[in-house]
Amino acid sequence: LRVLYELRRLQPQPSIEHLALGGTIQGDAYSLAPTMAELVLRGIGWNAIFLGSSLPIPSLIKAIHENRPSLFWLSVSYVDPSVDFISEFGELSKICTDSGVALAVGGRALTEDLRRQMVYSAYCDTMQQLESFAKTLISHPARGAASRKPSASR
Repeated sequence: LRVLYELRRLQPQPSIEHLALGGTIQGDAYSLAPTMAELVLRGIGWNAIFLGSSLPIPSLIKAIHENRPSLFWLSVSYVDPSVDFISEFGELSKICTDSGVALAVGGRALTEDLRRQMVYSAYCDTMQQLESFAKTLISHPARGAASRKPSASR
């Protein structure tokens, strides 16, 4: 993480035109992947801000309402079995859809079964996929804004 923070410090100041926010859900303390996502997005011109790890979904929703990003990324490395993840994620997804915010998700805890129950703009297995998706949003802003249900082939 120290190396990633040093790399972030060395990156040029991103454009304020393209705001991206991201984080992890409550109980998910993993910060390496979402920090890498922030760097990848900043590297292609996004003003990407990693909000932090283990944040309650209502806090993520509040950040979306207050900041109106074009892109929100959610890294999910752990899902607390005592939490109704699908229901809580559904609230986040609805806010993104209603606000025109593209929602990119990724992480090792997002099994195929979970993903079938989720609505999002993009599922990214790799940072390259996140980068490609984010580039399309800069080129064609309206393309990723409407979240969609993933197809069965995903």
